[in-house]
Amino acid sequence: MKTTAKFFAYIFAAFFVVTLISALFLYNLEKKAFDAESYKRALAESNFYEQLPALIAEQFVANTEGEANNFAFLIENINAKDQELLIAAFLPPDDVQNLTEETIDQSFDFLNGNTNTASVSFYPIKENLNSEEAVDTIIAIFEAQPPCTVSDLLSLATGEIPFCNPPEETQVLLKPFIQKELATFSYLIPNQKVFLEKSNLNKDFADFQSVRVLMRLSPLLPILFLLLVTILVVRSAKTWLSWWGIPLLIAGFTSFLLTFLVEPVIQFLLNTSLRSMELPASVLELLKNLLQTIVHGFIENIVLYAIIFAILGTIMAISSKFIKSAEAI
Repeated sequence: MKTTAKFFAYIFAAFFVVTLISALFLYNLEKKAFDAESYKRALAESNFYEQLPALIAEQFVANTEGEANNFAFLIENINAKDQELLIAAFLPPDDVQNLTEETIDQSFDFLNGNTNTASVSFYPIKENLNSEEAVDTIIAIFEAQPPCTVSDLLSLATGEIPFCNPPEETQVLLKPFIQKELATFSYLIPNQKVFLEKSNLNKDFADFQSVRVLMRLSPLLPILFLLLVTILVVRSAKTWLSWWGIPLLIAGFTSFLLTFLVEPVIQFLLNTSLRSMELPASVLELLKNLLQTIVHGFIENIVLYAIIFAILGTIMAISSKFIKSAEAI
């Protein structure tokens, strides 16, 4: 009977090690991946807001069509510093950060079941486009260009904005053109955009939430196996320290080693997925840096728990040897 109990105790101890390692990764993944604050910190640490003006300018030139072509031409022909000044007039850093964080909060409120939709408001952007500051910034850029020729000035009559420094007496004509272009571009932007809606997800969303619940409950399995080990073989302080300490040490040390393998594997999979999206190089680089920061934070959390388990297991295992010596005396 004692041999059979010990045999099953070894099996349950092995299951404890495997399930604890799995739970350590699954629980932390669920906790980190669906925490809005993780992404806000990652955005700040990856210098997202500093890189955004240049990225927006690049994509604006690449994707703007129709009525906004005058501004595409403007951004394409000014230097990087002026590009960033122009974008900052349309999208001040504080507005960008507020808009981004609001979008993150909305997304995770939706994913965490607190709301049925997730949307983003573009009203601050539209307001900035129609502001005097945006107009003054564009006029200042024009004033830094070479003087306009006669043909440049004649192009105003056709509704085009010449990329040059007009004489003072014609600048009063330029301002309404700029305001019109900004108003047209602002009109093309919706006031609000719903980007997630529960009614469109149906069964997929329910399955997704079920997986999350299982990830959150994953620590219960190792606890169950540890209790079974305790019931089968723990009869004294010595056996308790030994049967708990050694599996904890093995699980903690193995988890610690696995983090060195898991991080590059996750990075490789993310990079492969990003490359398959056919996004512009600058966008890929920005997303890559952001995801690296998030993954690094996830791995750091696991390393911390792994070290705690390994140290606790080592202390318990060593303590069991001292108790054995004391009993022998």
